[in-house]
Parts: sequence; C-alpha cells; structure tokens
Amino acid sequence: MILLRNEVFTLGRERKDSYVNELFKIRIKGGNRQQALVDRLLFSAMIEARSCERFKVLSEKYKGRRIV
Repeated sequence: MILLRNEVFTLGRERKDSYVNELFKIRIKGGNRQQALVDRLLFSAMIEARSCERFKVLSEKYKGRRIV
C-alpha cells in the first residue's frame, strides 16, 4: 500500500461505467445454471482485469514513494 496520508483526494459522483455496460450487453442470455455461472465468472474476471489496469496506472504515478 502506498502511503497517502498527506494526499488530498476529491471523490466525484459515482458514474456508470460504459465498459461494464457494453460487456453486460453481450453476455449470453438463457441457458442453464452452469452456463450462467461461467458467464458471470468470465464477466467478473474481465471487470477485475480492467481494475488491475487502472491500479497499475495509479501505481506508476506514485512510483518511488514510500510503501507501507
């Protein structure tokens, strides 16, 4: 974790994520429970990968700072 005690952040309004909305549109509808579970897991994995990309960008901004 990067030490951010002295940083000031202003959080904006939570907004809809167009990436997530577009992924949701292409998911397979119908099917059995197992197919629905696999779809849901893949959907979640893609969203998680996107989050990792965002954290990578954030970590590059704070590169060289003290890590706690």
